[in-house]
Amino acid sequence: MRRRWMCVAGAAAVVVSTHAGAQGSKLDYRVSWTGNSLSGRSGSVLQDVADIYVTPQGDLFTNVFWDEAGGNVQQWRAGKLIGTASHTHGWGYEGGAAVAANSKYLFIAQQADNEGGGLKGSSWPAKGLTWGGVSRRTRADITRPAPFTGGVGKEGDVLQGAFLVVAEGAQGKPVGISGLAADDRRLYVSSPLEQAIRIYDAETMTPVASWPARSPGKLALDRGGRLWAILGPGPASRVWSVVQYPVEEGKTPLRLDFPRGVEPGALCFDLQNRLLVADRGADNQVKIYSASGSAMRLVGTFGVKGGIFSGPVPGKFGDKRFNRPTGIGLDGPGNVYVASSGSVAGGSTVLECYSPGGALLWRSMGLQFVDLPDADPTNVNDVYLKDKRFTLDASPQGWTYRGYTLNPYRYPEDPRLTTAPAIAFVRNVAGHKLLFTTDMTADYLSVFRFSPATDGETAIPCALFAKRHQDRGTGFLRMQPEKGEWIWTDRNGDGKFDAGETESNGARDSEGIMIPD
Repeated sequence: MRRRWMCVAGAAAVVVSTHAGAQGSKLDYRVSWTGNSLSGRSGSVLQDVADIYVTPQGDLFTNVFWDEAGGNVQQWRAGKLIGTASHTHGWGYEGGAAVAANSKYLFIAQQADNEGGGLKGSSWPAKGLTWGGVSRRTRADITRPAPFTGGVGKEGDVLQGAFLVVAEGAQGKPVGISGLAADDRRLYVSSPLEQAIRIYDAETMTPVASWPARSPGKLALDRGGRLWAILGPGPASRVWSVVQYPVEEGKTPLRLDFPRGVEPGALCFDLQNRLLVADRGADNQVKIYSASGSAMRLVGTFGVKGGIFSGPVPGKFGDKRFNRPTGIGLDGPGNVYVASSGSVAGGSTVLECYSPGGALLWRSMGLQFVDLPDADPTNVNDVYLKDKRFTLDASPQGWTYRGYTLNPYRYPEDPRLTTAPAIAFVRNVAGHKLLFTTDMTADYLSVFRFSPATDGETAIPCALFAKRHQDRGTGFLRMQPEKGEWIWTDRNGDGKFDAGETESNGARDSEGIMIPD
């Protein structure tokens, strides 16, 4: 009997067994998939999670601006997907970057437009404008609206009377809501467009107050019901902060200014009322702070410092090896929930729950979007995406997430960080394994080598073929020629675009790139 794995249709894995018999060969096969903990029949893990909220009962809610399957807002319990909010993808409405709940309602940050002027009526902004706001749902059934007087939603396939318009701006400008927090009395909303935190009555959804705030982000309520907000870097200090509100006139607020390099992605409070901050900067871990007088003091961490990029094998996926954590929460017993979303060109959600002692309780993943993977021809059980490696195996889901192949700290000029790769293929050239990536229109072809002894799972940039000058903003591939097709070769092996390493073809654009078998 011969058995082998094959990758088909970009995400499916097929195990094929051939039996020789009297009437010829019999083909046995089993179809699985890669990259998502769910099969798609009863749902799928959302892509690129932006925020989570965890209730004392252990329900985890998600949100993200875009999910191709409309699973922007999901409800998880004990590692099982138990509900999807719906009405978060289409008819002018998308998800957003924040989610919160109280005992009665779920509050979802959403963005709404009129799809280029094609949608007309009170359910959408006028042509050329975009809304940032909050959809209110019932906790008992998150698919159902919790309408209120003055709530938007009438024409079209939208929920009726349950959307609160917080900010309105020109289409293409950032109007989205960046943070939400709620208790049974108040709803708190971060509105970066207005440089304000807005407060609403959680029952009537009428405005109560507004506090000025510089670039406000994620919000959280401490055990005493006081609000805390992440504030973006100031033009002079260039550091992130967390501040307690309201700021009383004449008093110094309880405030935490982070050192440079720390990028807070989310916050919550534990059972001891300590502040937990998900650091999506280079440390990729949860930092724990406690109030000491008028100052906040670092008293501990949760997770491996450096996250998935730490040693001894950089890029190796594993417990508490986070990759750009975007959400943090605790339930009543003190279990810790962390959401990570590190990827390039979409497709990376890791939802994890750990016991108070740090043991993994459950994990669900959505790691692909429009990806076409390929198997290593020298080991067909190794499957590569543009930025990840899986192994096909006998585990219950048929695959295991092994490694993240991009290291932005060691190789900040990796082309995958500024292009939109979707297709990957692996070749063995003169005994060396090479990873190739390209986009859906084959505008360029990037090449990567491996050095497991020095770089673990990391794919090291070593060449790039481009059909034309890639105008993608200041700093993109800084050594490329001004016009025409060009090639970069990493002659000194440092993974950077250095002077003298590019060649052009007389400023002529090419018609295409041939990708050999």
